[in-house]
Amino acid sequence: MSDVLRPTPPRALSGFPEWLPRQKLVEESCIAAIRGVFSSYGYTPIETPAVELTEVLAAKGVDHKEIYSLVRLHAEGEEALKRELSLHFDLTVPFARYVAQHQNDLVFPFKRSQIQKVWRGERPAQGRFREFYQADADVICRDNLPACYEAEMLEMIALIFARLPAGPVRVRLNHRQILDGFYGSLGLDEPLRARALLEVDKLEKIGPEVVARILRDDLALEEPRVGKILSFAATKAPIGDLAAALKHLAPENALFLAGAAHLDAIAAMVPPQPGTKFEWCGGISRGLNYYTGVIFETALENAPELGSVCSGGRYDKLASNFAAAAALPGVGLSIGLTRLLSHLFQISGFLDGKSATTTEILMAVPETKDEEATGISTAEQHEKANRRRHALVLLAQEMRQLGCKVEVFHPAKLKKQLTYADRKGIAHVVIPNENANSYEWKDMRSGEQRTLDRTGLLEACARLNP
Repeated sequence: MSDVLRPTPPRALSGFPEWLPRQKLVEESCIAAIRGVFSSYGYTPIETPAVELTEVLAAKGVDHKEIYSLVRLHAEGEEALKRELSLHFDLTVPFARYVAQHQNDLVFPFKRSQIQKVWRGERPAQGRFREFYQADADVICRDNLPACYEAEMLEMIALIFARLPAGPVRVRLNHRQILDGFYGSLGLDEPLRARALLEVDKLEKIGPEVVARILRDDLALEEPRVGKILSFAATKAPIGDLAAALKHLAPENALFLAGAAHLDAIAAMVPPQPGTKFEWCGGISRGLNYYTGVIFETALENAPELGSVCSGGRYDKLASNFAAAAALPGVGLSIGLTRLLSHLFQISGFLDGKSATTTEILMAVPETKDEEATGISTAEQHEKANRRRHALVLLAQEMRQLGCKVEVFHPAKLKKQLTYADRKGIAHVVIPNENANSYEWKDMRSGEQRTLDRTGLLEACARLNP
């Protein structure tokens, strides 16, 4: 047996997506579209560290099993036992900490956008990753958060998904006061209510039969209350019919009625957007326990099985937990960009026609006839080739100053360079003729080719980016 070690075949880590160039460029275009909407509404970009204190992240009430802790590889003794630092699993808690820490330097209402990777100890599955991009927008106010900001979140969701290649979406809404009022009317105290909401939030994942069994066996709820909970969770209504829908469900509970009125007022402020449907859904509970007002989840109409690709809601106390005696209510949305893209990339034909490069123009550098004939460059031929390529590099710089993305190839057979441009999806190729001031401008999509002088070539470049 040979003593030579064979290399281990490369493989991707489960739950850590790794896009090919064509996919990565789609991701970047989506990020640009999302960032553009955030910016147009006055949301300022920030970035927080990937690592936070574990006690900070635990403030959200997330399952600690989902948090990746950090320990030095060679940590020893007491240090090896500590789990003080962890990778952030979302962007909301770090943002709340950020606002509390810098509140004296910020202007309120503080509107921020944040697009970063996060890490979560998920079991990898379709649409679920351990490392993924989130795109968040939040606004935090001092003392009081007007309902118009909750409506603005819904408005931005509609506009963002109108700009993404995701198709129509359905935004399902609820309100924590509606939920607290309804569950309270059934006699569930706050701890039991929180546990019940956590289980109801799993309805779409595990089904009503399993949820019913958990409510009966683990929470000791008798059948009549379990039936009412599941019936309420299954109720849906167009957001414009909210008042009528809740009238049939409304218990004599002040909290329930206040939440219904608040959600109705928010819905009235959201302008209609083609491709987006808003509906009230009694089963939307957002199991995390820090929401206090409107809550929402967004699903693709053409792929509801994917689950929510954008969610969020109002939180009145999350940032205040880090700031003694300061009232800092907020509301935000979070887009699961990697989940969305993982679905789109699996759609047959989605990536057809998508470029695998940022290059708009390939500057070809053909071999000279002498080089083609001999295959070996003499010193004189080498110097001549260098001068020719240097002239083309200078020309490419002029083209870039006009806003074009230009790639200069190395001396090679023209057929090879055209094949390269075609495979990468480069739209245009510039081929210098023997006459130093004459160029062929080739459109790779149509096959059209025309001869231009230097001035005409630069004018053609300028027209690409007017």
